[in-house]
Amino acid sequence: MPFSSCLKRLFLLGFAALLLAGCGDKGEMVISPRFEDAGDFAANGLARVRVGDKWGYINEKGEEVISPRFDNASFPSMHPGDFAANGLARIWVKDGDRYGYIDEKGEFVIPPRFRGAGNFAANGLTRAKDNGKWGYINASGAFVISPRFDDMFISFSPGDFAANGLARVLAKDGAGYIDASGRFVIPPRFVPAGDFANGLAMAGMDKKVGYIDEKGEFVISPRFTSSNAGDFAANGLAALAVDGKWGYINRQGEFAIPPSLRAAGPFAANGLARAKAMAPYPRGVPEHVDVLNPGYGWGYINEKGEFVIPANFFKARDFAANGLAAVATNNGKWGYYRAPAKYRKAR
Repeated sequence: MPFSSCLKRLFLLGFAALLLAGCGDKGEMVISPRFEDAGDFAANGLARVRVGDKWGYINEKGEEVISPRFDNASFPSMHPGDFAANGLARIWVKDGDRYGYIDEKGEFVIPPRFRGAGNFAANGLTRAKDNGKWGYINASGAFVISPRFDDMFISFSPGDFAANGLARVLAKDGAGYIDASGRFVIPPRFVPAGDFANGLAMAGMDKKVGYIDEKGEFVISPRFTSSNAGDFAANGLAALAVDGKWGYINRQGEFAIPPSLRAAGPFAANGLARAKAMAPYPRGVPEHVDVLNPGYGWGYINEKGEFVIPANFFKARDFAANGLAAVATNNGKWGYYRAPAKYRKAR
């Protein structure tokens, strides 16, 4: 066989091997877009989905595991929660306007009796509201930190416990952080404040925001005027907006990805983050509105700020550990998109 033919065969064999390995895989829709809304897959392999005006849960094949029978609400924060590591998910019940928790069979194990509720953290506690105050309950539904913390509107209630064992709560002097005994570890003095993620939390002082460590000390000085500041991901990047444009800063507070995006979410463990390109909007369409035109929607970028998955989705959520992300297509329906082979595992 001529030497050139051998090279050609080797090249074709190598290319085929790359394809088999998934290197040519750009990702694909694996659960067809047929839901009115959808959430992230939890570690137990279940994700919440809305069919009509009711919520249920599906598995990674898109099969119904818990039939759609739970109420829908106007505020996303009132929607059913993702399953926590303890196998419980938060559910809102319209009749009585109360929250409880179901197990993986869809049965209530904590009856709906709370006025507000969060998602269970790794330490087995979650926030719950009773008689106008927030405290923290265990998996039996009993308060282990008595209800004594306030909130300010539905978007600024106390947070759930982070991996470092600290939870953000509100007091008259601002937000601070407590441990699992309810004791303040970081005194309340920040406005606004976020939850801890990978050792840092967004915190504001004198109308500017930065990031504090677990001692409550600023490691990124409060110098950003926008409170649109996201959590730090495991890769050391956090989304932050400046003058209406989003980019990503590193743990030194320097932009690793310059502000050039219309919107941005946190990086997932697979190294991809949802983002909207700064493409000119069609005439007459407000820039904060999600539009259906390809190129104006949501896509996914890598850690260099490059779009790995084009910005063609109407809406999008973060990638879960199983490599699937909930996305809405131009018909407004939600399905699940599988990441390219290179990005299906934690990096």
